Amino acid sequence: MMLAQSIAVVVVLLLLASAGNADADGYYWDGNKLKGGADAQNRIDANRSRNSDWAEAAGFIGYVVGVTDTLNGTRLCPGMKVPVGQLIGVVTKYLQGVPEEWNLPASTIVLRALEPVFPCKK
Repeated sequence: MMLAQSIAVVVVLLLLASAGNADADGYYWDGNKLKGGADAQNRIDANRSRNSDWAEAAGFIGYVVGVTDTLNGTRLCPGMKVPVGQLIGVVTKYLQGVPEEWNLPASTIVLRALEPVFPCKK
């Protein structure tokens, strides 16, 4: 429980720190930032983390969960039994295969990664 609270605090601090840093296109995170967070999470998982990896990974996880929660029931339907780690795994795998999309808004990339895997029934 303490780890979850610590991650939540880090995510909130990261979001507040970046609140005034939208780029010229009007979005805060692009695929490059998302990929950086995914890479940080991979280094943590491999026990090769750098000092900044924990914050970057927490931001990445928070971003993916936030997009998923926002679009849940409309564009994404992962259901209640899908763990966060699975969402992260799907987005990370997707990012590895589409370097040409890293300049796009991060929310677009998360949606493109998750929508085919967790579609809503029509």
